[in-house]
Amino acid sequence: MILKLRLLERLGAEVKRILSQGKDALLIIDIQGAIKVKEIIPSAILIFLLPPSLEELKRRLINRAEKEWELRFKWAVEKELPCVKVSDYVVINDNLNKAVKEVASIIISNRLKTSYFLSKNLSLLSDEKIKEIKVDCDSDSLIYLVEPAGPACHTGERTCFHNSLKNG
Repeated sequence: MILKLRLLERLGAEVKRILSQGKDALLIIDIQGAIKVKEIIPSAILIFLLPPSLEELKRRLINRAEKEWELRFKWAVEKELPCVKVSDYVVINDNLNKAVKEVASIIISNRLKTSYFLSKNLSLLSDEKIKEIKVDCDSDSLIYLVEPAGPACHTGERTCFHNSLKNG
């Protein structure tokens, strides 16, 4: 178990290195490993791939010439499938091309999330002095009160809103 934990810690360090370069890291691991990665990297997105049915799972295990497929099937049904609730997304792997497109869509949509954007583009705020950070009234957004380093709009003023505030 210690060896497996050290391997996951090294894997987590490698994933962090890849992410720090602005790249995505896609790991194909079992649910137990995914849960450990989520502990090391809380922002990790877990995508659970499911067969379309238990019959199809059984057929795939048999066709794979899986030794002791019955034990593997029982493990999947009793230990892995209940873990679907900890995943962020579920993709039904009934058609490989469709499943690949769905996983790609999840990755792309994650890149569009504000939290992802800010984690990659925090330097956009580097010229501004953050005076205060607040949580909004329903606790679903952060509000940054910043003081711009210089002109911030086409008028040469700090903001375009200064006229509407003056004329109120």
